[in-house]
Amino acid sequence: MMGIGGALFEEVRFAGGADLRHVFEPRHAIFGEMRIQDASGGGFKLDQLLVEPFHSLHAALVRHVYEADAILIGGYGFADVHVNRALHNRLAGLAAKDRPPVMILDYACDKTDPMAFRGDLRAHELCRTLSTDGHFFSESGHASPPVPSKLAADGAFEVAAPHRVALWHAGFENAVSRLDGILPWLAGADDAVLMPRTH
Repeated sequence: MMGIGGALFEEVRFAGGADLRHVFEPRHAIFGEMRIQDASGGGFKLDQLLVEPFHSLHAALVRHVYEADAILIGGYGFADVHVNRALHNRLAGLAAKDRPPVMILDYACDKTDPMAFRGDLRAHELCRTLSTDGHFFSESGHASPPVPSKLAADGAFEVAAPHRVALWHAGFENAVSRLDGILPWLAGADDAVLMPRTH
């Protein structure tokens, strides 16, 4: 499933069934998982993009990424070249003031390292795609790399402030509890709205 704004807002739901189409503005691009499988069980995703309806969906993805004032990514592992390229082409080379804010909804287990220390392929592709570097990520208001499981427990975010990229580590369902920070930040508010509520 790929939700990319506009009429596809009907599909925006978090785990547990919370309907969120009423909280997102029409110019927010929302990404989920796009599943492409050919009937024979084989084939390559990029080849399949040449066939309808996938060709039109990919064209809409690129168009919505360029039109978006904010980008919310959930359920995506940064492993699809066509999606990564659409995002990278939109964000590469832009100054922070010209970039739309990008929020990634993710889940961190107790052993998940901060972005500054991660060397896995997903973290590498996330940084390359969003034109940032893991060393820029920290907890809002702190200089040292955060512990993602502690951020999740505290309702805080890992943020690459110079590039307007934020990671939520407490999973989709729990993101609803921090819409008070997520929505203003996506609308352009300062990173301070992503600090834990106790601050």
